[in-house]
Amino acid sequence: MGTPIKEIKRARWHQAEKWNPVIRGIVEDVRRSWPASALKVGGTWASPKILHHVDDLHPLFEWIAGQPGGPILREGFVAWALILEQNDGVANHRHVKAGERLPPNRLAGVYYVALPAHSGALVFSSIQGPSGHVAECFIEDAVEGESITFPADARHYVTRHQPVEPRISISWSAP
Repeated sequence: MGTPIKEIKRARWHQAEKWNPVIRGIVEDVRRSWPASALKVGGTWASPKILHHVDDLHPLFEWIAGQPGGPILREGFVAWALILEQNDGVANHRHVKAGERLPPNRLAGVYYVALPAHSGALVFSSIQGPSGHVAECFIEDAVEGESITFPADARHYVTRHQPVEPRISISWSAP
């Protein structure tokens, strides 16, 4: 089953210019604090799922929650950072895992802190119909300060990041 385009919501934070340097600093501090315990998939660094506890990030999460169809900030909302270096990507995945927790995730999203030109594209993929045809929706025009919200069960991945400068994002999921 696919994720209809209408279920993918995009919004640009009007305070991104002010807050993105603060958010980037927080992410860099977390990376220095948890380099060994953080997830490392391929070359991609991911923080532990702790950023929702960082008070200085609450303005971002409150803005995301205030978007049409946004998540409710309550128990179960989790956030983490991803840093993609040159040639990194993110494998196809969903934010719903059977038996992981109750209630299950309903929404997921990403907020772009640093997004150099020619960064990896966010791609939603789904199997269409009985033939098993795979349909893909590419989001290649995202910008720094933009949030993309989508159903947590939407399969998605990130294509290879080409620039030398890192791609920094905050990912989240919510019941």
